[in-house]
Amino acid sequence: MAGRSPGSSKGLYGPSSIDPAMRSRLTRELDERDAFIAKEAEKASKGLPYRRLPPWANDSFSEALNFPDVADRHMRQMDEADKMLPLIREARKERKTLQQISNAKISIKDIKSRCRPAPSANEARDMQPKEAQSAQSAPGPVPKMTIDAIKSRYESALRVSETRDVEPNPKGVREAREHGDQRGRGDIGGSRHSDDATQAQPKAYPAFWSRWQICSDITHLIGYIDGHDGMKFALRVEKLEPKTYGGDVYHDLGLCKKHFTAGPTCPFGWEECPFRHWAIEQVEEAWVDPNWLASVRRMDREKPKTEEAEKPKTEEAEKPKTEEAEKPKTEEAEKIAKAQKKGGKRGGRGQGQGV
Repeated sequence: MAGRSPGSSKGLYGPSSIDPAMRSRLTRELDERDAFIAKEAEKASKGLPYRRLPPWANDSFSEALNFPDVADRHMRQMDEADKMLPLIREARKERKTLQQISNAKISIKDIKSRCRPAPSANEARDMQPKEAQSAQSAPGPVPKMTIDAIKSRYESALRVSETRDVEPNPKGVREAREHGDQRGRGDIGGSRHSDDATQAQPKAYPAFWSRWQICSDITHLIGYIDGHDGMKFALRVEKLEPKTYGGDVYHDLGLCKKHFTAGPTCPFGWEECPFRHWAIEQVEEAWVDPNWLASVRRMDREKPKTEEAEKPKTEEAEKPKTEEAEKPKTEEAEKIAKAQKKGGKRGGRGQGQGV
């Protein structure tokens, strides 16, 4: 049995020495691909359009697996083709920069005209490092105050506070403090009137401002009302804006808009309406707008009419009628009973005498 030659190697499809023509053909194809890479690289370096290396044919690639050295050469060839493009781009950029520098003709006069003037003292200080800037801008050491200086400053502050409380307020200052500054903030000269009275100073609310802390983020709800034919109809009910009665987003009482506004009343009762019909309570009177509260009370819609509130009135109204109607009946019955007793006694006596 003949032994294998030392130069032969076994590929994927068998020994590589069985077809030397295949090996030479694959080597020739790789040489052509190397020439293609060099040609396109030269075009790319000159800025001309170039083509990338196309993939190797499937048959040639499969046959190259029988020859490990040919397969390795093909892989290295692909890597070189992939690395060629960025290298060419960098070289072309560098050559363009050198060409611009060589073509540019700048004289000494142009250089002097383009130079900046000498920086000022402030600019020189700003150009220094941060440590040097802080050292220059830092204030000097502050001398310690003596005890007498501290006492005199404290006494002067006390005198100012005492005189400030005793002095009367100038005309109009008290009203401005109570109602807030109504001047505009945005326009020049303060010509724009501010609609919000709490713009200068926020309104103070008590800690316990209401027990109806609801509907802070709801503007309207849908309620259902029974029709005559037994069907339910959906109606939209709106909520009264908190700023109408002196509240805000965080102090919202959830009041029904139609119930607390002049005009048509709410189609729902206080039990069916998703918003509040109940009267303003004593805790809420401390911070709601008094003018708004007075107008609501003039409408006389605050207190809902409940069945429990109407029952005592109906009972009191019916009591005198029933008592007056029952009195004649009881008197007539008593008279009839007395007459019957008298008639029975008389009849007994007559019978006894006759016997």
